[in-house]
Amino acid sequence: MSQSQRYWLLVHSPIALRELSKATTMAEFCQYLRQFWALPDYGDGELLAILSAGNRQSLQPDLSLLCQFWAPANYDPKHRVLEWISATEKPTLPFHSEHICAVRSQMLSALIRPRTPLLPLPDLSGFTAQVQPAGFIFHLSRCGSTLVSRSFAGLSKCRVLSESPLLTQVLLDSSLSDTQRRAALTFCINTQGQLFHPEQHLLIKWNAWDLQFWPLILSLYPKVPVLLLLRDPVEILASQQKSVGFHMVRHPSGPLFSELSRIEANETTLDYQCKVLRLLLDYSLDVCSYSQVLAVDYKDLLPAIADNIAKWFSLDLSAEERSQVEQCQLIHSKTATQFFVADSQSKQMFFSAKQKKQIYSNCSWSNRYFFETKK
Repeated sequence: MSQSQRYWLLVHSPIALRELSKATTMAEFCQYLRQFWALPDYGDGELLAILSAGNRQSLQPDLSLLCQFWAPANYDPKHRVLEWISATEKPTLPFHSEHICAVRSQMLSALIRPRTPLLPLPDLSGFTAQVQPAGFIFHLSRCGSTLVSRSFAGLSKCRVLSESPLLTQVLLDSSLSDTQRRAALTFCINTQGQLFHPEQHLLIKWNAWDLQFWPLILSLYPKVPVLLLLRDPVEILASQQKSVGFHMVRHPSGPLFSELSRIEANETTLDYQCKVLRLLLDYSLDVCSYSQVLAVDYKDLLPAIADNIAKWFSLDLSAEERSQVEQCQLIHSKTATQFFVADSQSKQMFFSAKQKKQIYSNCSWSNRYFFETKK
């Protein structure tokens, strides 16, 4: 048996991987590898070299076995390769990128990092279980989407993908054809969003800039209920000044939004952020024409999570689950060691009167639609 065959056998052996994940020291880890591969004379360095070589190759997987232990975490568009991590732990951290880092810090996922082609087979139908999400969360950023996702992520019957880097990476790969992107997105949702007992519901919170791809996403999942979270533009942009989001700055590698590729002379950061927010509001208006959308303003969010939103996603909360969701709302959504403190009033005072006029002028039409008529 070749070294690459040994590696393939290991990553396709869920029972062996679960035993291997129990190792607490490198000595225990390597001893189990010796036994599994029947290589009693190999030293630790030689065993780890087999893993290192295997991690560099792109496998042709048996998905029925691979997905019993692994889930894709990241996508390398240059080589069209998926990188996988252990799927045995439920993601409960505010963002899926944080979950990936936490799993990567564990011995098994640090030393064994399988890679496969983005689309390992021309036709993937029948090779992975088809997952039907219970709901999608779209948002303008800083609208309480993390609070919503964390409120449900703690429930044993829910699995939440909160701003999955993988899904966004696939959407942003312009080298993929429409057919390839559709197949890849479905495959990644089926594999990254696979449910493990007792989970019954998958919720996906998209990145704010994923809104530009809403026609593609909803054409693939036309029956999935959509939650659209909104907020006063001044409060959104005030939050962006404290900690700027990825989509709110121009990037040297190219525009995140094709509509904003033109750079105007003397454009300020606030100018650009107003354009981004206006664009997101326009996307949101388009999404609202879709029949399966519940739009919720930030100011109405807290009482809505355990009531209207849970019902919208057909979660049917028990009294205990409802209490769990409500308790989660007392904690800061992104920092579990802090209590939630309402900050809308302070955000309204952040900008000068001139800046507030600029923000509302740029977002006036969408702002009037959402914040005056959507009550």
